Amino acid sequence: MLKKLKPISLILMAGALSFSDSVCAETAPIGQMSLSTQQAGKVTGIVEDELGSVAGASVVVKGTTNGTITDMNGQFTLEGVTNGAVIQVSFIGYATQEVKYTGQPSLVVKLQEDTQALSEVVVTALGMTRDKKALGYAITELKGDDLLKSNVVNPVNALQGKVAGVQINMGIGGPQTSQRILIRGNTSISNNNQPIFVIDGIIIDNDLTKTGGKEERDFGNDIKNLNPDDFESVSVLKGAAATALYGSRASNGVVLITTKKGQKGEGLGISFSHTQQWEKVYSTPSFQNEFGSGMNPVWDLNSDGSENRNITSTSRSWGPRFDGLPFTYNNTFEGIYQPYKNNLKDMYRTGRSNNTNVAISGGTDKSTFRFSFSNRSEDGIWPVNTMDRNSLSINASHDISKIVSVEAGFAYTNLKSKDPIPQRGDASPVYDYVFRVPRFYDTNYWKIIIGVPHRTDTITRILSIPPICLACMKTIRSKRKITTGPI
Repeated sequence: MLKKLKPISLILMAGALSFSDSVCAETAPIGQMSLSTQQAGKVTGIVEDELGSVAGASVVVKGTTNGTITDMNGQFTLEGVTNGAVIQVSFIGYATQEVKYTGQPSLVVKLQEDTQALSEVVVTALGMTRDKKALGYAITELKGDDLLKSNVVNPVNALQGKVAGVQINMGIGGPQTSQRILIRGNTSISNNNQPIFVIDGIIIDNDLTKTGGKEERDFGNDIKNLNPDDFESVSVLKGAAATALYGSRASNGVVLITTKKGQKGEGLGISFSHTQQWEKVYSTPSFQNEFGSGMNPVWDLNSDGSENRNITSTSRSWGPRFDGLPFTYNNTFEGIYQPYKNNLKDMYRTGRSNNTNVAISGGTDKSTFRFSFSNRSEDGIWPVNTMDRNSLSINASHDISKIVSVEAGFAYTNLKSKDPIPQRGDASPVYDYVFRVPRFYDTNYWKIIIGVPHRTDTITRILSIPPICLACMKTIRSKRKITTGPI
């Protein structure tokens, strides 16, 4: 869809400018036609701007799928237009025009440019605001309220799918786990290609916090300690030109976060928000449910020729075919020889997330302030995984004179998290269920609710596989207190 080659239209087609002003439509009757209010008619017309015809403009009967686009000469034809219908004409860079159809067979629609975006400014390096159209490098700015809709613990997750060229790998250890973010892919062979985060001038690295050893746990990075309810805007700076003011440390890009502040002359205001959500495991790896554990596909025989239905091995799944008959394990546990198709899924619970935020802000002609408190609690899908975060922030500013002002802020976060999902080797529950747990293992039977045994004879005394004994598991906790404050 191309417009005639005129200088101003080329700029508009590139999307660099958008304009608004008054819009008008002229009707040019050709002949006369009498239509009833119920009769559909045929409408032809032309779409023009100040320089001539507009090719590729969208012409639609409002509220329907009946539409077309203008040809190279700006002309269009619409069939089946009923009396009283509204014809909507739009094109990039122009204000949308609506014309009511009252029986006229031909229309001349004149579009005028939309100038609303000319004053759009964005926050760039070192917190400076500049006209977006004047920038010589790539930048994407998101409003903080748009990120809140995702309702995630880590603000990095909220950028998923919203910024071109940004790749985010989400952690799997629980709601508090680390997220890895790349801008335009890897830029070096080092082990860290993530951008730096700058919050009101304070630089924070997106490093990983984890435990070591066999049961390695991911307790997340510093970005999860931030409260998204306090974000005014998030700007993603891409390329060397955009990040030059931060030096080589910003070679992988910069995520610039500006927090909310009070507004001058606003008076006193209070805002409150609360969100709650639930999550469940919806899919697990596919398992075979035809054969039991062991290496022998048939039962051994007793001396009298009967089947010896006693199992001594739980590894592998090349044993006898499931038949729904009684069996024993090590001549101790008695059960029914059948598969439990969802035994991995049954290990998880329904996760729950609560986020409550209250903020008070105000301002006079010379001073502003804002105070906020947020509490976020998470119960992960892993039955013993929890997280609780309390965030407190306050900032204020005062104009001493016309050219001198002072601004200060303080933020405090107290975060406690417990038992992320193990992710290393045979400490991982998924690893265990894939390679070691037999298909006849009934998770719901052996599962122990925290501190309250569902069965007194725990499976550790019966099966040589890791127990689903939540009260017996080694508890690993993380406590972090973070204080920041720009002046």
